[in-house]
Amino acid sequence: MEDWLSLQNILEYAEAGDEVLGELVISNKEILTNITIELSILCRENVNFRSLDNGTTACSDKIASQKSKHAESVIKYNELNNEGHSVKFILKLPKNLQPTCYVEGLGDVAYVEYNVRARLQSEGKTLAKASSFITILPCATGIPSLEHIVNFRGCCLNYGSLNIVTMCPKLSWRLNEIINIELSLNNSKSSVKILNISFELWKHIKLRDKHNNFESCSTLIHRGSEQVNFAYGESLTAEGVVNVRINLNNCSDKLENHVTSIGELLCCEYVVKFLLSGKALCGTLEAGFSRPLVIRH
Repeated sequence: MEDWLSLQNILEYAEAGDEVLGELVISNKEILTNITIELSILCRENVNFRSLDNGTTACSDKIASQKSKHAESVIKYNELNNEGHSVKFILKLPKNLQPTCYVEGLGDVAYVEYNVRARLQSEGKTLAKASSFITILPCATGIPSLEHIVNFRGCCLNYGSLNIVTMCPKLSWRLNEIINIELSLNNSKSSVKILNISFELWKHIKLRDKHNNFESCSTLIHRGSEQVNFAYGESLTAEGVVNVRINLNNCSDKLENHVTSIGELLCCEYVVKFLLSGKALCGTLEAGFSRPLVIRH
């Protein structure tokens, strides 16, 4: 009876908030009555890591797993003959659905994965089930431009503030793309001459079990710097623009399938940290800020 059901024409990738279209083919060999077909998106979130117990030096496995059902749809028939049937369906994904994510390196593995599932019942008895794997992409939400203000202090003196606007041409980046961030700087309110901007892309992973034990890990993905040179070698004292590029294709060994994903048991987030350095009366001063990024399959 398991061969009665098959899911077809389902896209491999979908974004949170999308409509998932598909077709359920029923190849029953006998007449069925009082039929119920349940369609849904099933999510399974699983973590497995080793952590210290209650402040001691003894480690133990922290394993947690949870399942959730989304975008449910029910179709009913009084009778199905034995000639076979095809049912087309639409499942609307929630906009806040956590993306598919796989993480290795903390204990064994942690993951969030999804399946489109169909269940066929006749006279209240389950006759067959079918499922098809689907990858949920991070929803491309956010703000293309963000404002930041950093303050310079040194020798107990306040040297003023620097206004920065970070602008991105899009809201999310694939694992093999080049991240482009434009920094628009206004240094008219500080007496610090900006000479250099360094930047780092970081990945933060946090795993949690049902008892609120957690393990976290931060990984440096990429480091770079840009010299500030707007006026024939002079440092920035007024306004200027700096372009930052990060080639994710060169960081594949540290990215893998670790896409931006924030759930109850597994969180994987990315942030770009910027550090500005310049000269003032008391010597070299530094100030920093950060911007989150969405990285997807």
